[in-house]
Amino acid sequence: MIEGAIAASVAPFGKPKALNTLRALYETMAREVENGQVPMGADRAFHVAIAQMSGNDVLPRTVGNLYDERHSPLSSTLRGHFEEEETWAAAFGEHREILEALEARDPVQA
Repeated sequence: MIEGAIAASVAPFGKPKALNTLRALYETMAREVENGQVPMGADRAFHVAIAQMSGNDVLPRTVGNLYDERHSPLSSTLRGHFEEEETWAAAFGEHREILEALEARDPVQA
């Protein structure tokens, strides 16, 4: 809910530098997924970079904290029973759709 609202609010105002950063993070994720790696670092940075586009210093910290909590040791153990390569491939596709919506400055799709 929080990240969707952030993406929608920043979409119309995306600056080229911020969008280039997102594109680079997405490409890093793509390489890692292709190599069979879990792109945790690039994924976290992607989420935080969208929040940084808001210009509100609280939002990147909040998104980062939520991401970190989702990937805490307990959460990671539970998730290990349900996530697999296909899960990350689906998430990667969702990231592509979000990136393309932000590049198109489309708040509804973002």
